Amino acid sequence: MSDTLLTLRDVHINFPARKNWLGKTTEHVHA
Repeated sequence: MSDTLLTLRDVHINFPARKNWLGKTTEHVHA
């Protein structure tokens, strides 16, 4: 699971614009 979280983090840095909707999805996964 750690690998998935790390990959998502990279995506946020590469696609800051997508962080808007991606951030919401990450919150659900984190919860």
